[in-house]
Amino acid sequence: MNFSVKKIALAIACSTVLVACGGGSGDPASTNNGSTPVNTVSDLNKAKALINSAHNMVLDAEAVSTAYKNVGDTWTFEGAGGLNLGLDAIASLMSSAAEESAGTYTGNRLAALFNESLSGNTQVQASSDAELVISANREVTFKGVLTIKEVANYRFTSSGVFQPVYGEPTYVSFENIKLLLPNLNTVSNVSEGKIFAQGAIRVLPTVTASAGSSLATLNLTGTQAHTVTAKFADNKSLQQRFDSDVDFEQQVTEATVHLDRVQVVTQSPISTFNLTKLDLTAKTAMVDVLDQDKNRIEQRKTLLPTAFAVQGGFETAQAPATKGSLDLKVTLDNPDLNKVYYTQEQFVRWGSQAGQGYTQETESQGQDSARFAQLSLALNLKGELSTSRKVPFDVTVTAKRSQFEQPSYGEAVLKLNGETLTLKDKTTKLSGGRDQVVITVTHPNGAFVDVTYVDDEFISAPVKVGSTVHGNINEISGGAYAAKFTDNTIIGL
Repeated sequence: MNFSVKKIALAIACSTVLVACGGGSGDPASTNNGSTPVNTVSDLNKAKALINSAHNMVLDAEAVSTAYKNVGDTWTFEGAGGLNLGLDAIASLMSSAAEESAGTYTGNRLAALFNESLSGNTQVQASSDAELVISANREVTFKGVLTIKEVANYRFTSSGVFQPVYGEPTYVSFENIKLLLPNLNTVSNVSEGKIFAQGAIRVLPTVTASAGSSLATLNLTGTQAHTVTAKFADNKSLQQRFDSDVDFEQQVTEATVHLDRVQVVTQSPISTFNLTKLDLTAKTAMVDVLDQDKNRIEQRKTLLPTAFAVQGGFETAQAPATKGSLDLKVTLDNPDLNKVYYTQEQFVRWGSQAGQGYTQETESQGQDSARFAQLSLALNLKGELSTSRKVPFDVTVTAKRSQFEQPSYGEAVLKLNGETLTLKDKTTKLSGGRDQVVITVTHPNGAFVDVTYVDDEFISAPVKVGSTVHGNINEISGGAYAAKFTDNTIIGL
């Protein structure tokens, strides 16, 4: 939709990725800032106050989101994706190292340990100074740089061998990492490993780059150990699980990761996130494996993330500087986790055209009306933006997805530089398969506007107090919009 409420939604979106929105000018007399009791303000003026608030908020959001574009661009695959690969490597190391004897591992022997523990879709090389030490008391220390490549495709060689094609490398540096492995002989349905509150994981631009040029860094700070926990359906020792004919990962029914006080730092531009808590839970599900015609071939057991929560503060150094706090919770609500998504297998087939030879269809994950993620989200952001003045912001968003094609984005309350607006949405499926979306924007004084569009086409936006229409928002030219009121006053958006 081109209507300016989309720009208000942009204000929420840019806040949710920690590029805070704020600022604002505008005539204080044009809004009800408390100088006049609400009950003495005419309904027409209430309707005008809503439009003025939206106008001021949109101007601020657009200006600041433009200034903060580079901050959002920091989280590229090389940054966020690299840290994710680093955490995957540490979690996988816990299970693989638990099977190894005490000793020091370097070179190809160390690389083989990671290649065995990470999924078959990765290729790992260890730097010459990389070193893993496993002590007799199950403590593990690790340092060095891993070059990690993930499978991007597959191909047939001229000799008819099916080979993976790897993508660009990611360089992840591990500094002073220390783990405590679970006991091999303790019989239980729970296994917990610990990551001590020390060391760092860095994503580097090259394998020989210095720590100062890292793209992103995860510092394991605080005083409490971080934990990685696996749960099982039965009571056995880890040694019995490793000796089983069933792969260890296939025996896990639930896995949790708890990070207590960690710091994430990104470069170009510099931003810092001090997390006081991060919790991730994943549970076992049987995912459908489909062929190219979406016929089910088999079901595959996999771990699906079911809950994610993070709390903490953030700070960005690039002007306009921002400081704030974050509280985010996302949960997977599906009563049947087997109906969350499907995966399409790798298929090799003879091309339909002469001389085309073998063609490759890459593996994909997807959703349809029978298999989709039902989600709930709760977000609160508070902070202050520093431009030529201090601008406070407070964003609260609740969202829910319970239908495949008609997700609800719930309610969003946006407080910015003294202005407050509440947004709610409702989606209705019309005849012919078209989607009608109504976004209701409400001012604290009770005025509201129902913005209606069908399949992205703007339909109407009456500005009301109660059941009385005091104005309408219309497109005037070139995608610009303005509200015209019953007294012929016009306010642009």
